[in-house]
Amino acid sequence: MSYRQPTAVLLAASGLSAAGALVFNGAPAFLAAAGLRYALSDEQVGWAGSSYGAGFAVVALTSFFWIARLNWRRLALLSTVAAASSLAACALAPGQAVLMVAMFATGLGCGALYTVGNAVVSENHDPDRAYGVKMSIETFVGVAMLVALSGLIAERWGFRGVALSIAGLAGLCGLLGVRGTPVQRESGVPMEDGAGSGSRSGIRDHHWRSWLGLAALLVWFGGIAAIWDFLERMAPTFGLSGTVATRITLAILVSNAFSGLAPAIIGDRWGRVPPLAFAMLLALVGVLALSLGHGIYSYVAGALLTYGLLSLPLSYQMGLIASSDATGRIAAMIPAAMSLGGAIAPAVAGSILDGTRYTPLYAFTATTTLVSLAAFLLVARVGPKN
Repeated sequence: MSYRQPTAVLLAASGLSAAGALVFNGAPAFLAAAGLRYALSDEQVGWAGSSYGAGFAVVALTSFFWIARLNWRRLALLSTVAAASSLAACALAPGQAVLMVAMFATGLGCGALYTVGNAVVSENHDPDRAYGVKMSIETFVGVAMLVALSGLIAERWGFRGVALSIAGLAGLCGLLGVRGTPVQRESGVPMEDGAGSGSRSGIRDHHWRSWLGLAALLVWFGGIAAIWDFLERMAPTFGLSGTVATRITLAILVSNAFSGLAPAIIGDRWGRVPPLAFAMLLALVGVLALSLGHGIYSYVAGALLTYGLLSLPLSYQMGLIASSDATGRIAAMIPAAMSLGGAIAPAVAGSILDGTRYTPLYAFTATTTLVSLAAFLLVARVGPKN
């Protein structure tokens, strides 16, 4: 199933993922600058973000059909060029219509980069540690970029400077990762789901584990994304100003980057289930802190335990899906599950809020946490490695 993946290949894949995640990680500064440049309303800013998300989702959702057929290294190179060029087109867009098209194209390029990077990491011999490394690298790069964009570039050069800076960094990360990217799947089991041998039949029999893990990831990430999307909006209910909430948000992003180092260091030394379950239960405690507490301490504790430690359980969840998928095609859809969860769940959560109380949101995230935890425990219990 998993081959012994060289460290250089893991770092290359992490570079591709970092390039693919740059726009998402830099979205607050990117979309704010775009809104100022083109005088966009809140709704129009949302459509700009949705245009990017739609392009990303198209690539991620169709990856099941093309990930086994295309040359990964060549695709990584073409996607790097596409992402950087599309971001440059965003910077030079004369109006809103062109910006929307360029954002969609950017989503296509970034989605392909992130999907290829994830596919390479998914076949690592130690997927828990590998995903921890990948997520730490992409989050650290994203946080550093967000600090630079918010504190320097956006103020001096506006949206054009922001978009071109992300384009340059995406191109750099992508190109650094291309050379170390394998041409195709390196581990022993091919990605095609062919019929025939008894071993292939056994692989098909266990596909439900991979699909269940993928569904659990969608539910889990969606619930956490719902909290994250409303985090600053709920700050006044804790007596906090927008400025304080923004500083806490940045600190939470830094914490999330460091949380990925835990699985990178620990790996599966204590098994996969204990750290996964412990981290997800901590997130549940964070939801309770938000729902029952008042003031800055409850707000910080809730934000830290839900999103600030996100990379810790996420690394083990991805590792569980990857290790249960001998073909690699289902694991390649991890970005699709995350993008769908991140798009659907906040919309569902928003529809149940009345604008004054966030209790329904807390109940929603608590439910998604418990349901996804049960599903992951079932996947691990049935599997050979827990």
